[in-house]
Amino acid sequence: MSDEHAPQKVRVDLIGLKEIATAVQRQTSKELEPGLVRCDQLMQHGARFALHSPSGPGYAARHALVTALTTHFYNGPEHVRAAAALSLAIDNILTNYADADHLAKAKMETVDALLAQAAALVAPDRLPEQNLHARGETA
Repeated sequence: MSDEHAPQKVRVDLIGLKEIATAVQRQTSKELEPGLVRCDQLMQHGARFALHSPSGPGYAARHALVTALTTHFYNGPEHVRAAAALSLAIDNILTNYADADHLAKAKMETVDALLAQAAALVAPDRLPEQNLHARGETA
């Protein structure tokens, strides 16, 4: 059998995952959300320049800025939701790994208990005496 079909072990850095989830939550609540609120306050009136200018380039610049602001207005909350979803997904992964570890431990404890029961059923009441002289003689 070739090695390419052999199952590979998966190693997960649970502490690193938790640090990522915490960092995402912290940056979202302390930086992204307040930044979006401030940006929306500053830009609530939209692009005010070149409103009455017959200049084509002025209109094009104003239109480009309005388009960018509109895109930002809709993308900002989506970024907050995506960050929350990422953080929740990581928390769920951590919970599932913890549950899997507990389940694996419980299964191992069950196996150990069943083996101990089986060993008790077949164990002799007392061990035979050891042959100290190695010739069948008893001491």
